[in-house]
Amino acid sequence: MKIRPRRHQLEMMSIVDEIRAGADIRKILAYVEPGGGKSALPLIMGTLIPAGFADAICWICPRKTLQYQAESNFQDRTFRRMFGHKLSIRVSTNDENPTRDLDGFSTSYQSLGVDNKQTVLREIQSKRYILVADEFHHAEIESLWAGALEPIIKAAKYLLLLSGTMERNSGNKIAFTDYIKTEAGIQPDLEPSRGDSRTIVYSRSDALAEKAIIPLKFTFTDASAEWEEADGKRRKYASVANVPEKDTGKYIWSAISTEFAEQTIDQALLDWEDHKKINPTAKMLIVTANISRAKAAIKHLKNRFYSSAIATSEETKAALTAMKQLKRGDIEILVGVAMFSEGYDEPSISHIVLLTNVRSVPWIIQLLARSVRVNRSLPYNKQYGHIFSLDDPHMR
Repeated sequence: MKIRPRRHQLEMMSIVDEIRAGADIRKILAYVEPGGGKSALPLIMGTLIPAGFADAICWICPRKTLQYQAESNFQDRTFRRMFGHKLSIRVSTNDENPTRDLDGFSTSYQSLGVDNKQTVLREIQSKRYILVADEFHHAEIESLWAGALEPIIKAAKYLLLLSGTMERNSGNKIAFTDYIKTEAGIQPDLEPSRGDSRTIVYSRSDALAEKAIIPLKFTFTDASAEWEEADGKRRKYASVANVPEKDTGKYIWSAISTEFAEQTIDQALLDWEDHKKINPTAKMLIVTANISRAKAAIKHLKNRFYSSAIATSEETKAALTAMKQLKRGDIEILVGVAMFSEGYDEPSISHIVLLTNVRSVPWIIQLLARSVRVNRSLPYNKQYGHIFSLDDPHMR
């Protein structure tokens, strides 16, 4: 199947053409639905290097795993054919000469935060750099990351800001972003064209219309829950329908800490096994509230002889190994805590089980996007991301 550029990718190509034609454009903000293909935009921007408008590209990521994905994206044969580039970058962590004769490098916000020798800043100052700040909403106004980024952004010739969720869990403003007052409150300014800036918006509706992502199917499960308050009084609810708003958080935590978790996993496993009849390579992601619950889920799966592994919220060697095992097909189910909410790219994930008490809208949106990748070997109308969750009002 021939893969064609998506609308936001075509818009980026058009902006690059404007720059080549002499337009004074320095900053591009791309707000793209998670899973919609924004990782191709730095490659398109990188074509300014062989055209003589820039010397190198620096791609800043929120996680180490995403640094390696950035590196591999430049090697992707489909992207090379689609955008006609021959660029290569490498992973670097505050190295001197980070490009090593290639066209750029990828680093992380964490690395910038501890770059006391300012090796990255000095590198950006030494050449005409394209700076890519991926999922830049992580940089909150007046934060450590924003402080580390500011001089680097000023030193870059071109700036590409990428995000799939233009809001923060805390509700605080995102650094390097203009805000305007709207009927819905103070919102990021997404005006398409303003001075030397351009903005690209690619919504979920856009992505579904172009079949860039697949739709989701939700299976919500009711549960009874009981807990003891600090004063010794007990609360017990037979159904989510009976839970008052003030007790919703405690209800969610109590439910996911009981046998409800195992019942939800078993329900998802039955659906997943049936789905594998048409998609044999389908995999499952189980997201738990903490490491102890993740270990309980793994024990439950291994007792049923499912090939599975655990990856905690820290980027430990064991976690990275488990993620690679899933990609290779050595295991079929990955259990984790928080590290899958963004950027983890494994197209074979068809089922997600949510056994977490987190109800932050941007966090959940990013997490659900782990199951929206299109499988090119299957008919599009047969594909869905299958989500299993507690039926609580906050998740609804």
